[in-house]
Parts: sequence; C-alpha cells; structure tokens
Amino acid sequence: MRTRTVDIHFRMTPSEAKRLDANVKKTGMNRSEYLRTLVEGKQPCEKPDEAFYEMMGEMRAIGINLNQIAAKANVLGFVDQPRYEKEAARWRQFMLAVKEKFLEPK
Repeated sequence: MRTRTVDIHFRMTPSEAKRLDANVKKTGMNRSEYLRTLVEGKQPCEKPDEAFYEMMGEMRAIGINLNQIAAKANVLGFVDQPRYEKEAARWRQFMLAVKEKFLEPK
C-alpha cells in the first residue's frame, strides 16, 4: 500500500521550473524526492562525481581484506604481518588520496 497518498499540484514560471530542474539534476534525485527533502528541512547534496564512487570501491576492497586478515588471525591465533602491513599502507595511501581529492584547497 502506498504511504504517500496526497497529490499536490502548483504552478511555476518557466524560469522557476528551469532553476528547479537544474537543482534537481545536480542531486540525481527526481523532483518529488528533491522537494520532499526540502520539506523535511534538509539541504539536498549534489551527487558526487565518479571519483567518489571509485574511492568508495577502493575503501570497500581494503575493508574486505582487513576483515579477512582478522578472520585468519582469529582462526590461526596469529596475524599475517606482511599482508597486514601491505593493507595498512594501502589504507594510508587511500586516506591521503581522499584528503587530496576532497579536502585540500584547490
């Protein structure tokens, strides 16, 4: 059953509609999602670029590898030191790349 049963219609000028559509496009949402977000008092964020998703994939891969190291250490009773150090270095490089891409002034 639908939870959103209230249908709201309103009019806009062509320039207002153009501005709305431009803002909606930046977020990757549709108009309804965008307007509901504003009604909830939240500011919609722009959809991240492809580099963000690539970095999140890298972070996921590092997390999986660290989890496998932890599981192996739990079973065997010791840590695979070379593999751990390799993943720790990979994590440090990842964090520096994220900082450079998203946090450092251009």
